[in-house]
Amino acid sequence: MNHSATQDHSSREIFNMLAYRWDITAALALVEGREPNAVISVADAAMWLPLIVINQAHAAVADLSKPLLVAPIHDPKKAAQPFAGYLTIDGWHRIYRATYECVETLPAHLLTTEEERQIRLEGGRAH
Repeated sequence: MNHSATQDHSSREIFNMLAYRWDITAALALVEGREPNAVISVADAAMWLPLIVINQAHAAVADLSKPLLVAPIHDPKKAAQPFAGYLTIDGWHRIYRATYECVETLPAHLLTTEEERQIRLEGGRAH
């Protein structure tokens, strides 16, 4: 099952993963002008690449200096410890390129829980 970022009918970039959808255009607006606040391990992120549709021509020119967008993921079944981890929601072509160029880390914007909720279109408890 492959998932990728797509352009919807309103020209907004949307990232889909399983039953979830995030508005990447809105997320990029939230982080505009901010310095990256995280560094992501390419090897850790790359384990999800088999689930992502990669355009190799686009990946070949992906700007590795552009920060990834990473969203916190929560497990609603675990009220005491709801945190399940992080998911890259923008930057898979950069991760793919970094993997093949042996780049170990990439800069990232780690969204807050509130920011993730603002940009989530579907899945979980989307508004």
